Amino acid sequence: MKTKQERKDDALQEYVKAIPRNSYVLEVVKEIWEYDKDPTFEKIVNACFKKYPEVFCLKGFSEYPDSNKIANDLFSLSQSKRLWGNMVSGWHPI
Repeated sequence: MKTKQERKDDALQEYVKAIPRNSYVLEVVKEIWEYDKDPTFEKIVNACFKKYPEVFCLKGFSEYPDSNKIANDLFSLSQSKRLWGNMVSGWHPI
């Protein structure tokens, strides 16, 4: 039988899975833009992994970020016109 904390953790995991991953990336880009004005790819990867490690970790290596996931989400967001920029100039919310 699971403890109350284990049930809460399971519920949180289900909630996290239900939200599109690129929504997390967009939120992080907006936060970096608001406080730093320089949302580089490296800063975005670092912030995404620190804030949502369970979403942005490498499969099988939970202590490392998966920058490929984040890059794919950034390009997806730029294609849908929710973000503009590139890997060289940085990324900016629209």
